Amino acid sequence: MKGISATKKNCSTSSSDHNLHSKRIKISSNSSKTNITDLPDFLLVEILCRLPCKKFIFQCKLVSNRWCTLLSDLYFIGRFLCLQSETPIKRTMINSEGEEIPKFSKPLTRLFKRLMSFHSLEKEPVVLGTYNDLVLCSATEDYQRDYYICNPYTTKWVPVPPPPQVYQYLPVGLVCDFPYYNYNHKKDDWKGHDDIIHVNAEYRCKIVRILPFKKKSEYGSFYFKVETFSFETGEWRVSIVSSPRGFDFYDICADISFMYNGMLCWPSDVMGSDHNFIIGLDPFMMEDNNSTSTTDGDDITDRYECCFFRLVEENEMCHIVDFLGVSQGCPRMCDLSGHSLYVWELKEAQDQMAGSNRAGKLRLIHPRVYSLDQNMFQDEEITLLHFDPNVKDSLYLRVNNDIAKCNISTGKWSRIAPSNSIYSWHFFPSTELPWPTPVPRLLQHVH
Repeated sequence: MKGISATKKNCSTSSSDHNLHSKRIKISSNSSKTNITDLPDFLLVEILCRLPCKKFIFQCKLVSNRWCTLLSDLYFIGRFLCLQSETPIKRTMINSEGEEIPKFSKPLTRLFKRLMSFHSLEKEPVVLGTYNDLVLCSATEDYQRDYYICNPYTTKWVPVPPPPQVYQYLPVGLVCDFPYYNYNHKKDDWKGHDDIIHVNAEYRCKIVRILPFKKKSEYGSFYFKVETFSFETGEWRVSIVSSPRGFDFYDICADISFMYNGMLCWPSDVMGSDHNFIIGLDPFMMEDNNSTSTTDGDDITDRYECCFFRLVEENEMCHIVDFLGVSQGCPRMCDLSGHSLYVWELKEAQDQMAGSNRAGKLRLIHPRVYSLDQNMFQDEEITLLHFDPNVKDSLYLRVNNDIAKCNISTGKWSRIAPSNSIYSWHFFPSTELPWPTPVPRLLQHVH
């Protein structure tokens, strides 16, 4: 009997435990119905910032107004970028037609169609310059009046108010004072428990145009006009800039612009002579030197002197070159003679003070000679296209009717595309970032 009683008691206890467990299951079952939208903002951010790429982030913005607000906040963007810091940056080159290498696609196609439809353009815009993932376009190649700054990865754009005057031929470029965020971030470089990349929402962006000039000062230096558009003011501003050396406006190659040492640069179009030079401008320094120093008739001279670099070899001689490009931020020059490829890297001469705006020299240093495969390139016409933006010693070449990629260090090469896939030969660097740069805001024109 004692055994039976004990058994009953144990059964009773077990039954009680079972009822309690059932209640717990019921409570847990009810709690499992909690929706993700019931989570507090900080917890929701920590979950969503771990999505693998920006594509999913943009899709999640469509869930609700709350999600859209959270995912657009600078805190979330910085947190997401911190977790994406190990993601490799995708670098390509885009030509004036909006075609890119090495993908051999046209990422601007969708954007161009929207631009043409919205602004009633008769033909596709022309690419004039880039800065990271931002692209400067014009509705026409000559007599440029209608400019647009776009981001092909978001298909967003902003039209720029037309400049006061229109010219047939102008060197034009796009520059920002610094990136929207530091995409070269490394976690070890940051201190604190938040571990967040701070996004710069106040980044400044400018369009720069060099206007035709004729006037030469009695001291042998040119004064020339530089026209800049600032999104902070929404206006075009003309500055009269001095040059430490005289040069012909029509010697500037309007098809090529690049960033070097914090400056927006244009090379000369007459390579291999005394006119072989690079001119560099820092429009933000021009803006900081906003006060005027000289008035000569109707011309006002700002306190800014451009950088003027004459390209010379170490023996002070100029060399005839076929191509000038930028490889991983370093200007390089090439000359193709037969099956021999000559490559020079450019470096400021030691007598050129860092940050000085006086005339200086960019010396062609460390000339290297590479022999192309004679069997593979025999009796074929070869033209240099551009350096590979991701591999230092890799070049793209046009070989008769094909495009080839060649590693000049190893000698290995391969034909990768038919030449009819690329029409224009002048390319601008483009970078697809883990988080796209928003087009600069001009409230009355934003789309």
